[in-house]
Amino acid sequence: RADGQPVSGAFVTVKSASVRVPEIAIVTDSDGRFEIRLPAGVFTLQGHAGGLIGERQFVNPGDATIDIVVQ
Repeated sequence: RADGQPVSGAFVTVKSASVRVPEIAIVTDSDGRFEIRLPAGVFTLQGHAGGLIGERQFVNPGDATIDIVVQ
């Protein structure tokens, strides 16, 4: 969200990847947290909640933690 608060129940998907990954969709927990283990590569993750969409592209060196803001 624009106010920086976590969003519970948001769907998170891998929108694009520089390496092959299975189709993944995860729902955030009550604290707005989720975990996806991905190999090294370039990824775009997308979060959907209540008609809102947030995207984040990042380079994963093999073990990274990121935040996605849904606003």
